[in-house]
Amino acid sequence: MRASWSALHTSLIRKLNLRSSQVDFQAMRQADPELAAFGSIPALLEHQHARDGDPAARFAVIRALVMAAQSDQRYRSTAHLMVIVALWPGLDAVFWRLSRGFPDRRDDLPAEIVARIGEAILTLDLDRVTAVTATLLRNVERDIRRDMVATRVVGETLKSIADPVIEALVVETAESVEVQPQDLTDHLACLAQRDATLLRRVFLLGETQEEAGRALGLEPAAARKRYQRALAKLRSQQKAPPVLSHSGSPVGL
Repeated sequence: MRASWSALHTSLIRKLNLRSSQVDFQAMRQADPELAAFGSIPALLEHQHARDGDPAARFAVIRALVMAAQSDQRYRSTAHLMVIVALWPGLDAVFWRLSRGFPDRRDDLPAEIVARIGEAILTLDLDRVTAVTATLLRNVERDIRRDMVATRVVGETLKSIADPVIEALVVETAESVEVQPQDLTDHLACLAQRDATLLRRVFLLGETQEEAGRALGLEPAAARKRYQRALAKLRSQQKAPPVLSHSGSPVGL
């Protein structure tokens, strides 16, 4: 069974409560004046999670922790964990936004978010980034959302056209009466890639023609024109008899 989001947080806190982590933090305090003001890891985390704290001071602490995590010092692993836990309120908001958008992937999100934020901490270019906290959280949510949307589109596209929901959409919209139980990709293979993607977004993601077109860089009028033209081509393809190759197998479908 996958660890729940709250259980994962508890596990991270438990690691930071180890004596070895406390020893590492004392070394970090000696190396960076931004951390010296905090006598313990819990004191630092309380400061970072306080709603009425000074944002500039919190950002400075996060930057110092990220620097420690990217260093070659023995305390880098502890600093890495501290950044994740210090960012937890923001990560919690990311988790719930993504879980609402992708409820079927909720069990995968805890590990995915922690893995992504962990990698982002180690690869962040501090010389080019000022808003460390916002950059880390925004990039993690953007990358996970992008990958999950892509996975959803691929998964739905590879569904059999016999799926009643997709079949109903295709039959009703394309006015087809003889849709065979084939891969949806086969039915769209006659279209240009952008037109096929436009139809997939409308059929499978429930986007309007304008929304799907905007995602593809099309003006609303151009998106509607492409949509209607793609449906017309689908209708003509489905009415036409299949073209056989020399081996007797259908081609072009």
